Amino acid sequence: MEKTLIRTFILLTLAIGGFVLVFSEEQDENISNFISHVIFDKAFGVGCFYLMSKLYSRWSKTDK
Repeated sequence: MEKTLIRTFILLTLAIGGFVLVFSEEQDENISNFISHVIFDKAFGVGCFYLMSKLYSRWSKTDK
């Protein structure tokens, strides 16, 4: 039971982090900073979603 709660919390944290990073809007004045923040933030957000999907598929087999 405790493993299930911890795993759920981890997946929820990754989902919230991914949504925040993907749907956030940059407010930088400098165009190079703006583009670098957009690229890195969106890449980390997509990485969170990818990690979440891999962990869910792995944990759903063992956590019944």
